[in-house]
Amino acid sequence: MRKAAAESLIASGLLEQAALVGSHVVNNHVPSGTSSLGFVKNEAANLYAHQVLDAWFTCIKLLEDEDDSVRLRLSLDVQKCFTSKGLSRSYPSGSVPTQVDRVIRFCFDHLSSIFGHWIDYFDYLCQWVLHAASYVAAPKGDLVRQVFDKEIDNHYEEKLLISQICCSNMESLPTLKSWAHKDEFRSYLHGWRMRFFHQLVWYAEEHLGKEESNVWLGGLGNHKDAFLPLYANLLGFYALSNCIFLVSGNNDAKKLLSDVDMLGRAINPFLRNPLISNLYMLVLHSHEKMITDVADGLFPEMGYDSNWESYNAYFLLG
Repeated sequence: MRKAAAESLIASGLLEQAALVGSHVVNNHVPSGTSSLGFVKNEAANLYAHQVLDAWFTCIKLLEDEDDSVRLRLSLDVQKCFTSKGLSRSYPSGSVPTQVDRVIRFCFDHLSSIFGHWIDYFDYLCQWVLHAASYVAAPKGDLVRQVFDKEIDNHYEEKLLISQICCSNMESLPTLKSWAHKDEFRSYLHGWRMRFFHQLVWYAEEHLGKEESNVWLGGLGNHKDAFLPLYANLLGFYALSNCIFLVSGNNDAKKLLSDVDMLGRAINPFLRNPLISNLYMLVLHSHEKMITDVADGLFPEMGYDSNWESYNAYFLLG
């Protein structure tokens, strides 16, 4: 069934329509807080663009499939749909990359080059990260066996890879500089930032309550079901904060800093994981740059050292 779905996506021709429809989408609204895919009914180009993006994101989900034959065939087929000049120069003719993770990155680069000026595409990226950040594998069978289950571990890594791709793209999209109604757009970004904030705080408290009686090597942050939701939510929060600073400068920095402090205290039990602690330190530093030198004052109170200065939040992207 998944193989048939992949073949149908390619045969439909929808993927190749992105470049054509991308030049016709319009930014005359901010997606509503209750519907991420809101559109005005008379915006035919926007409606069609949503269908095209749905097809592309379904394709990306199929590229995560555990069936290597589906992944390989689809990765080869989807590369024929990359039409932007920038991507066509990314690899010479005759030596197209077949590694699926690279193809997924090319998919997002391709879509960002076409829809980067469209607020609804920004919303798609936020939604993808939010959904990945809420992913927890359903407990089945022996826990020790799950820890070493290759398929589950790979699924976590792919979700983290796509979350990093989405957040990295969000910070560089043209819509951040071109949106005409700055106050409306800033409020929209604040709303998304708080969604990641609340999901992260809720998950940290919920997971802590379930696992506090267990002793995990390296702390709770190394529990495999804890890392992805914590890191992806914190990464979304980090990316949205940087987007807000790009749009509004330091006007909101002091107000935003109180959220960072609350966040740090909520995830404190998980900061023994160096990836989580370094990312949190980057969050602090990004706010510190906009106001005063507060990052170095807050972090030591939590009792952990950090090598955040050389840390890359998007470490899977190289």
